[in-house]
Amino acid sequence: MELVRELLPENLWKAMVRQLGREEVLRLLWPALVGSRLASQTRLRQLRGATLLVSVPDPQWTRSLQPLEKMILDAKPKTIGGLKVTGLDTTDGFKFNLEDGGWLLIRFSGTEPKMRVYCETMHEDKVQAILQDGLRTAGLK
Repeated sequence: MELVRELLPENLWKAMVRQLGREEVLRLLWPALVGSRLASQTRLRQLRGATLLVSVPDPQWTRSLQPLEKMILDAKPKTIGGLKVTGLDTTDGFKFNLEDGGWLLIRFSGTEPKMRVYCETMHEDKVQAILQDGLRTAGLK
């Protein structure tokens, strides 16, 4: 972080961080930090403590995701694993909230051509059914 602070006068750094937050300031400074060529091929995803999470999208993989994303959004399942779907959060993938407080998450990797399907539920006996419905929703079954 010290190197980043050297790019700007201290008062400007503090004002920007106060107004935008450290993560957004780092996004704005990303090309100056890593160089324009690397910045054009990467994306700063998140700041976790002192760790920067960076994605390196594969253009072919990114293009192939577009129809899958549409298919997942269009699926609109009423139930998953026998549990009522109560909402959908698309902040970090496709997180279907379930009536028991659990969820199913379908998430594409930001760094490699992989899709992951996760779930959490209070009903241990429904885990496999939830995951299988997730695979179907993602077009993998």
